[in-house]
Amino acid sequence: MSTLPTEQETPTITDQQVKVGIQRTYLKNQRCECPHAPLVFKAPWKPEITTELSIHHQRLEEDAFEVTLRLHVIAKNDGRTATTITVEQAGIFTIQEATPEQIGQVLNVYCAMMLYPYATRAVNTLATDASLGPIYLTPVNFDALYQQNKAKSEEDQGATH
Repeated sequence: MSTLPTEQETPTITDQQVKVGIQRTYLKNQRCECPHAPLVFKAPWKPEITTELSIHHQRLEEDAFEVTLRLHVIAKNDGRTATTITVEQAGIFTIQEATPEQIGQVLNVYCAMMLYPYATRAVNTLATDASLGPIYLTPVNFDALYQQNKAKSEEDQGATH
């Protein structure tokens, strides 16, 4: 299980003013499995939550990008897997007047930050609809996550040279 940064800070994009527009957000995929139902309904709902998060993006046009935030949540209750939920929340964003480095930061920080509340709501709704009870996920500091991943990538590249 990876630990996600939770301390909230405002992302910083350096120098020039980058223009970002949200064209649309949409639920791209969702899946909910309850492998031990109905046994999991007998115990009081005090889940142990494990969350995996990933961000994928692709260029659609010169200044348009699709960003997909994927959450994979495993909730164990009373020692059993109560549910596994996977949600892919996506959006189409336009980014103008940005350097390639700024585009990477906007896609992985700002866009992911915009999609996260929609994804967590979908997780909560699926868990509730499965008759398990709500699953509340903690906020994520996408700027710190981006900086960690960037540092690790640079470290990995340095090790291969």
